[in-house]
Amino acid sequence: MEAKRSKILNIVAVILAIALIVSFIMIYELSNKIDDLQKSLTYQSQEIKNEINSIYSNVDIKLEEQESLLSEMNYYNGKFNTESNTAEIIIEITPKTLTDETALYLTFDGKDIPCKRNKNSFTATITVDAFKYYDEKPLLNIVSNGETKIQLLDEMYIEYLYSNYLGSLNAHSTLSSTYRKNDSSQSDDTKTVSFDGFIYFVYWCDNKGNANTNIKNAYITTEVNGKEIKRTDVTNKIDSTEFEATADVSFTDTFKVKPKDTVEIFVVAEDAYGYFHKCPVEKLIIDSNDDVMIYEEEAIYDKNGSLMNK
Repeated sequence: MEAKRSKILNIVAVILAIALIVSFIMIYELSNKIDDLQKSLTYQSQEIKNEINSIYSNVDIKLEEQESLLSEMNYYNGKFNTESNTAEIIIEITPKTLTDETALYLTFDGKDIPCKRNKNSFTATITVDAFKYYDEKPLLNIVSNGETKIQLLDEMYIEYLYSNYLGSLNAHSTLSSTYRKNDSSQSDDTKTVSFDGFIYFVYWCDNKGNANTNIKNAYITTEVNGKEIKRTDVTNKIDSTEFEATADVSFTDTFKVKPKDTVEIFVVAEDAYGYFHKCPVEKLIIDSNDDVMIYEEEAIYDKNGSLMNK
């Protein structure tokens, strides 16, 4: 009797264990379904938010179009003058309403610029400093029947226009540097510094349709305390394509310095317009434990040595 009772209890225990396992499986599957449902709800909620934002954006655009005095406005690059460092912006404007007497002019940089009419549209040319950042935007004046209406052309980009014409230089190096005292018998602290390694640079000139902006010549310059002490021509190392000019140059240099001297190495490239692009690749302060940061941003100089992209 006791054995039979024990057998029944074992069977019940097995059944309960199976039921428990099945319950765990069902709970796990249910948990996954809840997670999937939450993810779906989150995704649908984001989709609804995106649709609402899109609706708001379209409403804003429609309101701006209704408020605008223009049915169309386009602008594009004109001539680039290397003598005056200026660039032209040609603007085409079509007002929503006009009469035979309607006249347009732009106010910009303290000047009034008349627009030339061609049937229902108008054109104007603005000449700006190609290397300047302008805080203001052109102001359009529409004069008709003795009344003047104005609109700010705030969608125009007129800052640093040189980037629309000139290429861009970037350079870096794998140079290692060492310096040592020249002679223990010397009374001064003059030392010899040596650089050895490779310098790589690339000059991008893609999408510059106004002129051929390939490099005319390039060189590596070594400067001590801001004064050039050596120049190495690397023009013949350049590999040019339609869109870029690159070079990978083996570089070795040795010269004398003193403590606290600042040694810098640059790549310089002259473009087809006659501007010089100068990019740092190495900086060393003699007998200093300070970390020296290299900011690989190019400086652009005109033929007279004036820094243009301040």
